[in-house]
Amino acid sequence: MNFIITFLMVLFINFSLYSQTTDISISGKINGTYPDKIFLFFDGNINAKDSLSSVIANGDFQFNLKTKLPILCRLHFSENTNIVEFYIDNPTTLIYLNSKIETNSENKTKRTYFQLDSIKGSVIEVNRQLFETYLAKVEAFNISNIEKRNLHYNLLDSFITKNPKSKLALYFLATNKLLSLNQINLLKSNFDTSLLSSYEGQKLNRSIISLLRLKNREIGEQFHHVSLPDKFGKKIETSIYTGKIVLINFWASWCAPCREKHPEVIKLFDSYNRSQFDIIGISFDDNLKSWRAAIVKDKIKWLQLIDTEYTNGTLSSYYDIKGVPSNILINRDGKILGFDLTNQEIKKFTDDNLK
Repeated sequence: MNFIITFLMVLFINFSLYSQTTDISISGKINGTYPDKIFLFFDGNINAKDSLSSVIANGDFQFNLKTKLPILCRLHFSENTNIVEFYIDNPTTLIYLNSKIETNSENKTKRTYFQLDSIKGSVIEVNRQLFETYLAKVEAFNISNIEKRNLHYNLLDSFITKNPKSKLALYFLATNKLLSLNQINLLKSNFDTSLLSSYEGQKLNRSIISLLRLKNREIGEQFHHVSLPDKFGKKIETSIYTGKIVLINFWASWCAPCREKHPEVIKLFDSYNRSQFDIIGISFDDNLKSWRAAIVKDKIKWLQLIDTEYTNGTLSSYYDIKGVPSNILINRDGKILGFDLTNQEIKKFTDDNLK
């Protein structure tokens, strides 16, 4: 525990947002094998139009720019390399990188891999690395996950209270994998609201959304019903079959694996009484004609609805459905029994819940 006390003493330095734009110089040295150019992005933005580039000469490169500090920087060589992140909080920063060529053992493609060896002139980056060292030490502690989680929470709570405008504190919270959703929301409320629109704030919001979706996918959670149009354009509530076991089957006319499964799903559908079991098909088609034609061709008998927003649709966003085929099985009380089940699993769950 002495390590934690030392860490807290070192870390409690005010890393608040600076208000003025500053001339910045980032110099670097690369050891190993590397291409002739390196690219720099800020705050997670990897659009080519927003990047800066520098020629690498004898392992040396340099970027000169104007920006507000502190800021998260990202370096990479090309699309076929990894990305190295680091913070700068000083007008002059020197970084050292190690680089090598790696060959994929399966397809034999080559990829340049590089990592940050050390950095001079950035106190905030040194502390970020120190915190990651702390995380590794906590993971090695012979204590429960709940105790580890509480250690993380207490540390971040103290840090954020002292530094409510700290990008570093927000970064720590956004990248933490141990805290509960409730703990994250409690800590988020301590930040200065002006910071929440930053890249770190956006990263935190994405983490919260991911945790919410994980919670939504918990077995036993109440299904999130929606209203979607059927093949005639009439809006139908997915709660229409409450009291039955219901399979929500996500598919699309352009999805070959989805359509290959239809004969087996039809057999499953026919094997149960309609008062006990039913299916709602939800298509991610954006072409109504193709969707309707596929329904006829595949001889689909169950209710068909459509969500043209695909993975951005209400249900797919809520349950983090990234593609098709996919399914959700719901019991007679509207609670989730499982996700992405095979026909055998659907039959077993259904039979068990009909007893």
